[in-house]
Amino acid sequence: GGAYCVMGSKDMGCDVNVAWPTAQIAVMGASGAVGFVYRGQLKEAAKNGEDVDALRLQLQQTYEDTLVNPYVAA
Repeated sequence: GGAYCVMGSKDMGCDVNVAWPTAQIAVMGASGAVGFVYRGQLKEAAKNGEDVDALRLQLQQTYEDTLVNPYVAA
């Protein structure tokens, strides 16, 4: 979460950070971020009668795989 900025980040001069393989390294969790970052796309999908829940899950999985994954951070 937001504490990353002050708890062992590169900007604070820390040399090593350790995380579990299941850790999510981001300021915001995937579900909250998807609602914020992709709100226009989700709104458009709802307007077009698409399955918004399925789209939200797909976007959340993509977000987790590409942005908050600890292997990406390494």
